[in-house]
Amino acid sequence: MGLSLLVDCRLPVIFYRHVYKFLLGRPVGLTDLVYVDQDLATQYARFLEIVRLHRAGEGGEDPAAWGFSFEAEDTVDGQAEPVTAHNFESFIRWECAKRLTQPIQSELKALRRGMLEVVPEATLQGLCAEDLQLLLSGKSGQVSIEDLRSFLAFTDIRTASCKESDPQTLEGFEEVVWATLELMTDHQRVQFIAFVTGSPVLDQKMEVKLCDAPAHSGDGPFARQCAQYISIPSYTNLTPELLVEVLSNAMSASFEFDTI
Repeated sequence: MGLSLLVDCRLPVIFYRHVYKFLLGRPVGLTDLVYVDQDLATQYARFLEIVRLHRAGEGGEDPAAWGFSFEAEDTVDGQAEPVTAHNFESFIRWECAKRLTQPIQSELKALRRGMLEVVPEATLQGLCAEDLQLLLSGKSGQVSIEDLRSFLAFTDIRTASCKESDPQTLEGFEEVVWATLELMTDHQRVQFIAFVTGSPVLDQKMEVKLCDAPAHSGDGPFARQCAQYISIPSYTNLTPELLVEVLSNAMSASFEFDTI
């Protein structure tokens, strides 16, 4: 990895986000756990919101009543420490680390040590996990429809009332999406992958969700990169040409990644 960075030569290996975070010396959190266990990350996010409401005096619950604690082997003084409203965020970060980096810490330390033998740590300052992945692995070049078929899944999340009044079917929508991707250039397909997943490398499952018809002209495709999905409204008279334009506008207007 150090040589790859030093001579600007791509390394065709993809890691989970928390590996890149460790290599950069950054702590992990919910935004990293969601790539590995989305259900657990969502549950922890709910806990955090409940505790924040409690601290603000707006309801919620006191986590002291939940029985969570830092185990004795995890504390500096070797004494178990109860989890309270004041240290709950630290507890969640530690729970994420226990699932992501702690089980493989010796391996991660060896990777980081080897990389830093070649490139100074100062050269990595300011990089995020996605930056390091892009520097090491580059981005997908030519992305064929056959490649995408192995990674793309479709889901209908429209409300029951919308389904009753909407002539659009999930099968028809899927055909339009595939035809849309056929019309796109290789560069546009890589943009689409980055828009949905947050990375220009095709290495993870993606989901396209058909949602209710747009309520107004401002409603458009919405991508949640941490969960690797894009929701597309059920537009009237949807055609591949229209969807190419809609997606191109959405991708060009995307300024930042959405994370939990």
